Amino acid sequence: TGFFSEQNDKTIRNKISKLFEYFGLVIWLDNEKKLDFFTAMLGGGPAYFLFILFCFSNLFKINGFKSRESLELLETLMKGVLVQIKSKNFNFQKTIEKVASKGGTTEEALKVFAKNDQLFKIITNGIKAASLKSRIISSKIR
Repeated sequence: TGFFSEQNDKTIRNKISKLFEYFGLVIWLDNEKKLDFFTAMLGGGPAYFLFILFCFSNLFKINGFKSRESLELLETLMKGVLVQIKSKNFNFQKTIEKVASKGGTTEEALKVFAKNDQLFKIITNGIKAASLKSRIISSKIR
């Protein structure tokens, strides 16, 4: 949960933090403008990951895997990725390089994903649209 307040009363901030820590990580933002991005990125984050996994699931189905089987494979894949992310010296680029053998199949897919930064641009545009929507919604409730 992300919060911003111009008031810097540590007692109040601590009370709010303690209350919301039950739901997970609490972050105090240093700028109110960051709230829209925070809402767009993390509020919708689970849906974005699920959308990508849904695409992967459909690829499994198209290639003859059963629904339950594809879910189990995706779960195993995600668990393996989380183990890597939780490791002490995790680095996205280095981990990707370890998985993508030179001249191999993973490297070939990554070339397509990275071509002209298209995938990054699509994701960025989606988050920008969600941030704008957050700004519009919050302006209506003020």
